[in-house]
Amino acid sequence: MALPTTMDQTQAEETLGIIQNTLKNFSWTQAAVISAMIADECAIGMINNKTTAVRIIPVHGKTVGDEVDFGGLFGTAPIMKVNGGDPSVFVDRGGIIPPPIHSFKN
Repeated sequence: MALPTTMDQTQAEETLGIIQNTLKNFSWTQAAVISAMIADECAIGMINNKTTAVRIIPVHGKTVGDEVDFGGLFGTAPIMKVNGGDPSVFVDRGGIIPPPIHSFKN
C-alpha cells in the first residue's frame, strides 16, 4: 500500500491520534534513569579501584520477571524493576567522576 503524498487535516488528526494511543501503551525508561545507573556503576569502579562494566538493554514488550533470550553467546537476562525515583536533578548537574586518587590510601 502506497502512502499518500498529501494529507488533509482530518487524516492528519486521525493519524496523530493513532500514534498517541499506541505510545500510551509503551512503558519507557527515562534517559535520566539509565544515566544514573551508569553513573552509579562508574562510582563503584572508582571507589574499588577496578574497571567495571554494566550492560543496560531496554527491551520493548517485556515486563518485570520476564526473561529475554539474546541467543548464542549473548545468553539470557531477566527483566528487572527500575527504581521509581527521579534522578534527573542529579544527572542534569553534569560534572565528572574523578579518577581514583591513590595518595589517599595508606
